[in-house]
Amino acid sequence: MRTSIVRRPDGVATFGDLFAALPFSNMLVVMEYTGAQLQQALEEQWQANDTRFMPLQVSEGLRYEWDKRRPVGQRVVPGSLTLNGQPIRPDQRVRVVINSFLQAGGDGFVTLAKGRLIQVGLNDVQALEAYFKSHGNTPVTPTALNRTVRVDEGDNDD
Repeated sequence: MRTSIVRRPDGVATFGDLFAALPFSNMLVVMEYTGAQLQQALEEQWQANDTRFMPLQVSEGLRYEWDKRRPVGQRVVPGSLTLNGQPIRPDQRVRVVINSFLQAGGDGFVTLAKGRLIQVGLNDVQALEAYFKSHGNTPVTPTALNRTVRVDEGDNDD
């Protein structure tokens, strides 16, 4: 996402607001990864000799813990990667919806290019618009932000 979608005083989110958040015109794709590939992709959030943190936005149901004190490539706490509260095994197949930029290995997420393509869907901003429309006049509110949990006691600016 390029920017947040800020609630206007009248509560309306325009297509322009949505496009400002997702101006990339990426397609959404359903991919299948093993648990080991998924964990490796999460490790790729720490890049360029630890000078760049590129956090992935994970969906509701997926959760993991990470510790910045651990070496790069080993920051996801072993055993903490779960789906709907159940541990994800290294050989388990997991379906994930991501955008086509990440699916091609963009931003250094090379492991995401190694999954199995299942289906191509809508353009990202079209899918976001459909999500907002599906709520009618009910306000869209963000879900809890406890899907990625930092467990180290270092600086908490990530």
